[in-house]
Amino acid sequence: MDMLELQEQFIGELLDAITEPWERIEVHYENFAWSDGSSEIYVANRFLGDEKIDVDLSVEALDALAALQEHPPQGQSEAWTWLTFTLYATGKYHFDYQYGVPPLVAREIAANR
Repeated sequence: MDMLELQEQFIGELLDAITEPWERIEVHYENFAWSDGSSEIYVANRFLGDEKIDVDLSVEALDALAALQEHPPQGQSEAWTWLTFTLYATGKYHFDYQYGVPPLVAREIAANR
């Protein structure tokens, strides 16, 4: 699969798990390995009006993100370590890939020192 197909697979898995109404979905996902271990952390929420509701990602959605991480964006030589994803009810979406030590993992590493 190419990167676009993997992104579409993730979106499909995400939508399969959300049956309640929403206007926007946001996912912050980190998958990072360091010398003392590794960590996979996510925060996912759906928004409706002023409500912010936690969303549990399915194993299939997490698997799709892990597969997506194995395909660096075009022009990049290394895999991203974290992303933010936003999906609007209109169908518009955005993946923002980031590199380096992710913020939630950085807190976890600092707390364990």
